[in-house]
Amino acid sequence: MSQKETITIQNSLALDCLSLMYRVTNVDVVIDEDMDKRVARNDEVEQWVKHVAEQLDDEWKKEFEVFFNSESYIAISTITHIIRHQVHETVPQYINMLKNIDVQTLSNGFLNVGMNPDYKEVDFESTDQTLQTIQKLNLVEEEKWKLLYLIHDGEHTKQRLIKLIEYFYEHFYKNREDEFYRKQERYLQQLHSDDSKLIKLLNNYGGLQGGKDVLLFPSYCLNTGVIIAQIASEEPLICVLGLERLNAFVKETDDKETLELLRVLTDERRFKLLQLLSKRPCYGYELAQELKISNSTISHHLSTLLTHQFVESKRVENKVYYQTNKEEIKQVLDQFQSLFN
Repeated sequence: MSQKETITIQNSLALDCLSLMYRVTNVDVVIDEDMDKRVARNDEVEQWVKHVAEQLDDEWKKEFEVFFNSESYIAISTITHIIRHQVHETVPQYINMLKNIDVQTLSNGFLNVGMNPDYKEVDFESTDQTLQTIQKLNLVEEEKWKLLYLIHDGEHTKQRLIKLIEYFYEHFYKNREDEFYRKQERYLQQLHSDDSKLIKLLNNYGGLQGGKDVLLFPSYCLNTGVIIAQIASEEPLICVLGLERLNAFVKETDDKETLELLRVLTDERRFKLLQLLSKRPCYGYELAQELKISNSTISHHLSTLLTHQFVESKRVENKVYYQTNKEEIKQVLDQFQSLFN
């Protein structure tokens, strides 16, 4: 473990395994196509993700879809429990924590999804309060009803999740965890040598603002992805960072890259998002509601714009507000104009 200013960098096999399970479930979902044009994904990781996905039978695929759906990412919400109970180092520690955690505590974590703007714990004995909280989530109706069912069937839901993680760990992750750990350790050492680029990236996601601490966990299996978990305003921001993400963020531009960046800017939905953010700062839930698009879509576009620094972020308590970075957009437009000089 290493402490650099307000960034704590640690290795975590539990979070890497969770990241891989998410990737396997959503193997056909393009996480960030525009970013991948700037830096090629690690082909070895991508091939293995596809290989694992092909090994799952239909019954297991259904269970993965329940807990790792790209809209609700219910199992990803357990990241906060992993950190609070300090069981991030190994997958068995994580599984043991799940076996001992209170069902209501686990279910409350499930509600911290869907860009919940005002997350607070719910008393599940009050059906009305549970329904009101779920209705506020930016989830499609199918995912809302699924979440309600999972919470209502709390103990069985808990056992299903434990069984799923145990199965995946024993059949796919366990035999390679030492290899992944070593790769993450090497990357961690690189971050130690120069953290200036890392600080810039984290600030783009609302970290290191207002004295906010960040817990950073490099993930080999996440590759070019990034997962941001927010608990309470007084607790650290959690960032699971794919090993190739930083490379994408700092890549220099040439003529071809300038044209690609223009394509990023002129995508219809991203263009509308930038127009909205040029009028006033918004946080994720507001954007999704205003533009009437899903969690995964708004996260995808924000991730792309953040990576290319076309938007900036500012943390206010437990919300991250985004606004257009007009200087960066102007710079790309100037680069485009220079191509004709």
